[in-house]
Amino acid sequence: MMLERISSYDGCRFVSVPDVVADHKATLARWRQWRQRIAQPAAFVLQDGCREIPDDADAVFVGGSTEWKLSDDARRLVEGFQGWKHMGRVNTHRRIKVAKSWGCDSVDGTAMSMFTDAKLPMLLAASEYEQLTLG
Repeated sequence: MMLERISSYDGCRFVSVPDVVADHKATLARWRQWRQRIAQPAAFVLQDGCREIPDDADAVFVGGSTEWKLSDDARRLVEGFQGWKHMGRVNTHRRIKVAKSWGCDSVDGTAMSMFTDAKLPMLLAASEYEQLTLG
């Protein structure tokens, strides 16, 4: 299992528990099914319709549709969470600013890995850090 292969790596902040894009109820069902199988810090993926985060979440991963991901509901959940906060699909200066203003600790996006030469310098400059840690 992949989790066994990465268990010896130092610095793993979280492992995202399987989720269903834009579907909080289905994501919560998967959380209940998978959470106990994961020894690493586990991230609950926030999806459309989420109103609260499971008590046993070590981290949150802001997912969901674009509209929901940038909503006041998502912001309140992230700002109120006491743990590692990560936002996915961050490929623009605007998204970096949103993630930073919400208190996110890290971000990711396909632009960072697929278009490294063209996009990564802009995203790094936008984050005002030399690393993609926003904290």
